[in-house]
Amino acid sequence: MIDVKKITSDVSANSRLASKRVSDGLAEVRDLVRELKSERNSIRALPVSKETALERASSLIALLTEMSRYHYPSPSDFARPDYQHSNVNAMMLMSAFLSDQILTAMCDGIGDFYEKTRSVSDGERQQLIRDVDRRLLDAELAEESIIRSAEVSGLPIFRRRDADPRAVLAHDEVLP
Repeated sequence: MIDVKKITSDVSANSRLASKRVSDGLAEVRDLVRELKSERNSIRALPVSKETALERASSLIALLTEMSRYHYPSPSDFARPDYQHSNVNAMMLMSAFLSDQILTAMCDGIGDFYEKTRSVSDGERQQLIRDVDRRLLDAELAEESIIRSAEVSGLPIFRRRDADPRAVLAHDEVLP
């Protein structure tokens, strides 16, 4: 005679086990997605190359010097009989007349910073991000594959709000 209670109990236990395995697998993949997104953000936050930083400092000082010299008198202006001074901004005055020393100090500081800091060129940053993006898409495709398998088995699973639409809309043939 068939023991219906045992069969029901076994089926129920197997269903719970399957649900747990799906949940655990999905949690692992979602953890990987979070890690990859964090890695991508870390790469985006890496300092630019030293050369780029030096160019930026030089450009800033050149702009400040040009603006300052437009607003502040040259040394010969002080000799004019009709000279009168206006409100003076000390920072602008220093950039008008001490720009070379300011730039040298900034470049020295930048040099010190880059002795202790990892940086990447724009090309390297793009390549690193592309590599992470590829792994991220692979992880999201695996997540979508788990979700679809669970749905076919009757287990409802919610998709992440920030799931990649390429993965969600991917054809079954491209899913792992």
